[in-house]
Amino acid sequence: MAGRLTLKTNWRQQLGSYWISLATQFGYLNTMLTELFTDVVITVPVSLHASKVTYNLFVARRGYTVTSIDYTPDIAQGGALTATVVKATSTTIPASATTPMHIAAAINLNGTAHTVQPITVTTTAADLVLAAGNRIGLVLSGAMTVGSGTVTIRMSRT
Repeated sequence: MAGRLTLKTNWRQQLGSYWISLATQFGYLNTMLTELFTDVVITVPVSLHASKVTYNLFVARRGYTVTSIDYTPDIAQGGALTATVVKATSTTIPASATTPMHIAAAINLNGTAHTVQPITVTTTAADLVLAAGNRIGLVLSGAMTVGSGTVTIRMSRT
């Protein structure tokens, strides 16, 4: 129905003891019943691991533009540890110096538990645009051995 706000998909998948969620929503439909406002939100838990420092968070199967990034620590790391959300293409390993999707300040993984950290996205528009096959990665400055948290990324379809 035109002018009606509708939720298109809501998907949850258990991965071990963690849940991964993907909610795709669209806003109002015009009189031709086409989508006018489209957002995709991914929420990925980042848990402790003795040696893992690189995470692949999302694979684009179509064009997207990242519009916002948030990090919420569940448990603070207990020492200095940062992360960078990056764009990765082809089979390249996500690297913090390659294509960061936010400004130079890294994400503080030792932040106050349950306090959302809004991350300022980069002003380099090309770094926020994902083509089919591109990935979003998370690169830590060291292994997360105590803490855990959640990365939330909002995108629009292009």
